[in-house]
Amino acid sequence: MSDKDMSGAIFPNDYKEKESHPDMTGTIMVGGQKYAVSGWNNTAQKSGKQYIGLRFERWEDAMARREKTPAATGATIGAKQSGADYNEQTRGFDEDDIPF
Repeated sequence: MSDKDMSGAIFPNDYKEKESHPDMTGTIMVGGQKYAVSGWNNTAQKSGKQYIGLRFERWEDAMARREKTPAATGATIGAKQSGADYNEQTRGFDEDDIPF
């Protein structure tokens, strides 16, 4: 994925092991700052509509926390969402395909 500002992508978390782990993970670039994105599939209690709850964390903070707790890899960022593996997974992704 490029470092195009105000864009990003999330992917299914192939490393989800617990209900508390996110269903999706990825990155977004805002104002030149890279953020890790975690998303959980949820259902609204009143309406029953499905939605995705999101959490953003500065990329550097997410990587530092991940290094401290390697067993919690899926807790915020799956292994495919970092380094060369992330680039491999997003190869061929064109941000112009995003409809917003």
